[in-house]
Amino acid sequence: MSEFMGLISGNYDAKTGGGVRPAGASLHNVMSAHDPDSDAFEAARRVKLKPQKVGDGSMACCLKVPSWLGCRMGSEVTTKLQRG
Repeated sequence: MSEFMGLISGNYDAKTGGGVRPAGASLHNVMSAHDPDSDAFEAARRVKLKPQKVGDGSMACCLKVPSWLGCRMGSEVTTKLQRG
C-alpha cells in the first residue's frame, strides 16, 4: 500500500533532525521503508514507558492507496535512482 503523509502544522515525531516540516509531505510507495528513522527508534526504545501526550499542537494527514504512485521526476529525471 502506498502512503502520502502531509504535515499541516507542528512536529512529526517519527523523524529526528528535521524530517517532514509543516506544509511538507512525503510519499512512500509499496515495499519502501517509511518507518521512524533509527535515531527516533532508539530514543523511543530507551525511554521509560509511561503514559504521555503526543502530537500536541500538531496536525497531519495520511492517505493510503492500494496502488503504486509515481511521478516523472522520480522515475526519469532524478540522478538518484537505485539500480538492480
